Amino acid sequence: MDYAVIMAGGSGTRLWPLSREKRPKQVLKLFEGQTLLRLCYERLMPIFAPENILVLTNSSYVELVQENLPELPPENIIAEPAVRDTANAIGLAATVLSIRDPQATMAVVTADHIIEPAAIFIDAVKDAIRFVNQKTDSLFTFGIAPTFPASQFGYIRCVSPAVSDGFKNHVYTVDSFREKPDQRKAQEYIDSGQYFWNSG
Repeated sequence: MDYAVIMAGGSGTRLWPLSREKRPKQVLKLFEGQTLLRLCYERLMPIFAPENILVLTNSSYVELVQENLPELPPENIIAEPAVRDTANAIGLAATVLSIRDPQATMAVVTADHIIEPAAIFIDAVKDAIRFVNQKTDSLFTFGIAPTFPASQFGYIRCVSPAVSDGFKNHVYTVDSFREKPDQRKAQEYIDSGQYFWNSG
């Protein structure tokens, strides 16, 4: 079965003073009266059954998640026992899902991204799920075609396409991940045609 895990545990310190410890950015009504968490959830609805969407959050934000997504079953809100890094959070979600469904395929998204148009995101996630269900020992990440030499983003170096038939997007084999380069190196990455921004 396919599942989505929304990571919504961050405190949003970079959006201070709007985002506070008791009201993090993912639950602020910043976009036409909607929260980032609600927008993320609605982007996932065309892809995943509602009972297969989980939210991973800080234990102190569980009530805020329930307020924002009252239709979400309480058992689909996973409270982190301690605030750790992203890898630990994803590991917790994977452990919970492996107990619920040993055959689970998990898509991990963050609650604090603005993604427009949503249709492109939906197609990309559907391609990812299809690919991972065909190659069950695979991990999948999303790269964004760079439009300028950004030194504040990480990059993904891709080699030849892994597959193309029947997918709406190009699917590549990842060669390596590169941390935030300086401006000159970022330009070299773009000029090579082999790099994408790492979407996170």
